[in-house]
Amino acid sequence: MSNVVVARRLAAGPATRVVADVADHEVWFEANLPLTLSPEVIASAFLLVTSHHRQGLDLDAPLSSRFRDNLTSLQEVVREFWSYQDVPLLEPPGGIPSMAGKTAPEFRGAALMFSGGVDSFYSLLRGPLAPAALVLVEGFDIPLTQPSRTEAAWASLQAVADHFGLRAVKVSTNLREHDLFRSVNWEVTHGGALAAVGHLLAAQYSHVIISSSYPYPEPTKPWGSHFRLDPHWSSDSLSVLHVGATHRRAAKLLAIADEPIVQRNLRVCWEGVTTQLNCGACEKCIRTLLVLQSVGRLEHFTTFATSESQLTDAVRALPYIKNRGSLANSYTRFVRANPSSTLGREVAALIERSKRHHRKRELMKSVAGRIVSRILY
Repeated sequence: MSNVVVARRLAAGPATRVVADVADHEVWFEANLPLTLSPEVIASAFLLVTSHHRQGLDLDAPLSSRFRDNLTSLQEVVREFWSYQDVPLLEPPGGIPSMAGKTAPEFRGAALMFSGGVDSFYSLLRGPLAPAALVLVEGFDIPLTQPSRTEAAWASLQAVADHFGLRAVKVSTNLREHDLFRSVNWEVTHGGALAAVGHLLAAQYSHVIISSSYPYPEPTKPWGSHFRLDPHWSSDSLSVLHVGATHRRAAKLLAIADEPIVQRNLRVCWEGVTTQLNCGACEKCIRTLLVLQSVGRLEHFTTFATSESQLTDAVRALPYIKNRGSLANSYTRFVRANPSSTLGREVAALIERSKRHHRKRELMKSVAGRIVSRILY
């Protein structure tokens, strides 16, 4: 690989389709409103990718002063999370903007990145800033190759937007299919990708809201969208807000579980095994269903076609829980509240399977570590 990734905008907008060439491969964005392909879009999407590969990023236009100033703080967190070293971000000479943009832009409305999940619904209904628009991105959690799933999610978003009198924005992109971008784990890159979409919309909205995945009590977990990272993608024309980290996801769900608009439109599933909003069988669906079942709200949620017996079967079929935080919170709490029910016993058995799985992984890592140490030292 070259030491520098060259990025050049081919159709910079404003237009409903914008295109750039990054590392000799096109990346494009389309929307139902005009987009502006600023250098901040490319930098947000690709900086962590090039940092992963220890490559510089060569842009064709200067960054805003606020974005550039934020890079120091952003790269400090990136070094801590993933041990990435700082890489050069190259701009054309003679075009450095003035220092006037160091403060946040004047408020012109907020766009909420809206998947229809618990986190984004909580930001919409309980967040500190009321959005003017809801944004669905086709090509992120729903691949471009699954248009029927996009249609269902888009219809749901439109229903929510109409209910609150908000604008429904649909952005499509091949970013996750781009050869360079997809070489790095989405768990690292997704926050920058969401910020990139926010910069595309900066001519219409001065603020973009990204909903938290994890709460403040878990501040050290490396994750691409994080309260210590997201705000540092801000520029002279856009402020990126990270919202909802005051609550764990289960607490968010309980806070909005009685809202009819949520009951009709909640979408937590991302595995793509069905054209419906939720499959009811993947781990994320099961975790959500257990919370709703525990408070007697499951029957009200029409986006889940799952009975208690079907949920019991789904729990039985799940081999283990990957996320230890979920294991210690959602699943353990359900067993404590339902120790003698059939479902409660199946969840308890799932917890034991998961603990055995994690113990085995730790043992294998320790054995492999000792073997490697002996070989090297």
